[in-house]
Amino acid sequence: MSNIKSFYDKHAVTISRVLTIAIFLGAIRCNGEVFRLQYVQHGALTLAQASPYILGGMVAATGCLVMYVLSFFNKHLLIAAMFVITIGLMMAIKFKYGIE
Repeated sequence: MSNIKSFYDKHAVTISRVLTIAIFLGAIRCNGEVFRLQYVQHGALTLAQASPYILGGMVAATGCLVMYVLSFFNKHLLIAAMFVITIGLMMAIKFKYGIE
């Protein structure tokens, strides 16, 4: 356990940056999924079909913003916690709407 803590202490900034980029890429992916669905569907895409992806993108973008602001205050442990919370919320949206 001591090795993990010393590794995190040494690389906290790098880890928090990678986690922030991962959430940012998740936001891009969620928002891009709406356009993919529109292309695949051949018909009009309804709001009911697009809303889970829009909601997931908003959760990811908000999480990314919070993580970015926390980086100004060097709160790297809170950034890691926000990463876990954001991924958890996105998974809850996925399971609530039954997205595969």
